[in-house]
Amino acid sequence: MTDSKHSLTERIKIKMNGKIKLSNEIMSFLRVEGGGDVYLVCDGRCIILSNPADRNKSEPSDLELRKHISCSVKIARNGNITIPSEVSDLLHLFVGDKLTPIRERDAILLTENAPVCALRIVQQAMKGEAEKRKIKEGSDAIDLVMKLRYKEKEKKDENID
Repeated sequence: MTDSKHSLTERIKIKMNGKIKLSNEIMSFLRVEGGGDVYLVCDGRCIILSNPADRNKSEPSDLELRKHISCSVKIARNGNITIPSEVSDLLHLFVGDKLTPIRERDAILLTENAPVCALRIVQQAMKGEAEKRKIKEGSDAIDLVMKLRYKEKEKKDENID
C-alpha cells in the first residue's frame, strides 16, 4: 500500500436512502467483503472508510481527531453500504450527488467535487453575515464592496503620503 493520495478509477453516486456501492477495488483495498463491516468516520468535510481491524493498530490520524460522527456500517453482499442520515445531513449530501474515492494510507476518503465542497465551507462560514450587514439584495452587496474598496484605497493613499 502506498502512503500517497490518489483517486480511484470511478466516482460513487449516492442512491436512494443514502446507499452507495463500494467497488471491488475499494473493498479489496480496505480488505473487507460483502457481509462484513466497514468503519465510517465523518469529520464534517468528508467520509473516511477503513477496515475495523485497522482502527486500533496505530495512533489516530488528524482526520479521526476532527471526527464528528463515527460508526460501524454493514456491507451488503453486493457491496452496498448506507451512509447514516446524520452524515448525509452534516455533509449536505443528496440522492444523485457523486463522491470521489481517494486512497489515504490504509483508508478511503469519500469527498465531493473540491470546488463544491469549498463553496459549501465558505457558505457555512458566511452564514448570518448578510443579515448583520443588512444586505437584502445584490445591489446592497455591490455597495458594500465598493465602500470597502474605497476605504482600502484611502489607506494606501495615506501610506504613500
